Amino acid sequence: MVILNFKDHDMKIKQLQDKHQYKKITNDPTEKKERLINRKLHIRYQDILVSFDVTDLFTNVPTSETFQIIRQRLLNDNSLPLRTNKKIDAIMELMTICLQSTYFQYNKEFYEQTDNLAMGSPPSLILADIFMEDFEERALSSTPINPSFYRRYVNDTFFIWPHGHEKLPVFLEHLNSVDKRIHFTMEIEEQNRLPFVDILIIRQERKITTTVYRKLTHTNR
Repeated sequence: MVILNFKDHDMKIKQLQDKHQYKKITNDPTEKKERLINRKLHIRYQDILVSFDVTDLFTNVPTSETFQIIRQRLLNDNSLPLRTNKKIDAIMELMTICLQSTYFQYNKEFYEQTDNLAMGSPPSLILADIFMEDFEERALSSTPINPSFYRRYVNDTFFIWPHGHEKLPVFLEHLNSVDKRIHFTMEIEEQNRLPFVDILIIRQERKITTTVYRKLTHTNR
């Protein structure tokens, strides 16, 4: 979805049309996607919509541990020789060069980042996701109660909780105990609504719909 300033809305749309990058469609694709989502979701009256957010994810992802996870995945990947002729050691060396080139200068002194991921660095998003996948495997396999639906986008997680309000803090406490560097905060639906990333998830009986989420500080710019 593209949100434009109202004053140049017509001009921007005309530019896109002139370049033939878009074509006119008859139906709203969001409706189709919502139908697909609701086929997978089975929301009951007692279920709770919840979102978790990892505090300062990138600056808390340990690079050395993430490298170990990546190396093990490469060793277990039987299809790797079909996709590249580079050896695993060479791949790991290239990754090290990319991640250890983060430095800045302040007051005529140079500083180099020694651990964790740099904000805004292109590889950081990929490595953070790899680390979180491993984290989730460990976290969700070591708890006796799990969400009925669980999806994550980088550091934001949406899930459906079927075990009641009283057990939610227990699940949150468990996640925060898996790795001392990874800390989650929690938000629970209010009046059948839950903001998640840039969308507002709305519960309507046993299905959900979505719309654009605008924060209270939104100025329509």
